Amino acid sequence: MMNNVTLRHRQRFSLLLLFLFASCAPATIARPPVTAGPVASAADRWARLSKSSNSHETLQAIADLDLQTTGPRYHFKAALLLKRPALMRIESIPLIGPPDFLLSLTKESLKVFLPGKKDFYLGRPVQKNLAFFLPTGGLAPADIVAILMGLPPPLTDQQFDIKEISTESRSGLEIFSKGLKVQTLWFTNDGEHLSSMEIHPPGGGVINVNYGAYRKTGNNWLPEKVTLADPDKKARITVRYHDVSWNENSEDASFDLPIPAGVSLLPLEQAIGAPGNQ
Repeated sequence: MMNNVTLRHRQRFSLLLLFLFASCAPATIARPPVTAGPVASAADRWARLSKSSNSHETLQAIADLDLQTTGPRYHFKAALLLKRPALMRIESIPLIGPPDFLLSLTKESLKVFLPGKKDFYLGRPVQKNLAFFLPTGGLAPADIVAILMGLPPPLTDQQFDIKEISTESRSGLEIFSKGLKVQTLWFTNDGEHLSSMEIHPPGGGVINVNYGAYRKTGNNWLPEKVTLADPDKKARITVRYHDVSWNENSEDASFDLPIPAGVSLLPLEQAIGAPGNQ
């Protein structure tokens, strides 16, 4: 039978081992709880984009435009004016000589002037007429202006639903109108700007939009590059911005293109319906 002296020695030895193992084990440091900052709701994030501070200002820029279709490909430098909801003016800047392509989009009309041919097209400011000159897919003029300014197209239906979505690397929103998905918006890592969009026009199909890095000019942010692609029609528009500025006081009349003397005035609707243009 174990005597009391031996029992006390063994108890002391066990306590010593326990102390040694405890001193060699890695220490565990309790981390303070992480407090998450305020997260904007889906509706707030969409409203912040669509009501951006540049909504009433005119974007003025020099831009490189690249237009790709199944036919000829056009690449040119142009002076570009944009103002929401649906004002646009484009004037090409050739290496030598005056502009050879001018486009004016206002509330009242769409005008296109080709000085080399002395052809002046005049029509309504609607999607079909704009797509005759720019491969814009099934998007309305107001959609194109918003997209080129780094913003989602305006929603014509006042009743819509917003759903938050995410993957391992990005977050976004899905916009539904009358049960149909009309937009998918993906955000940059900071959640402040759009990195890409998928637009579902009323006529079907999908338009893919991708944005490059954003640069701040004055109080406004603008993507340096915008790519708009219609995979069904194999069409693409790429815009690269340079020399960007914003004008708070520009008049809508500055977007209009006066009709010069001595030109051939061509009704745009008739030109689109002519054989070979349909």
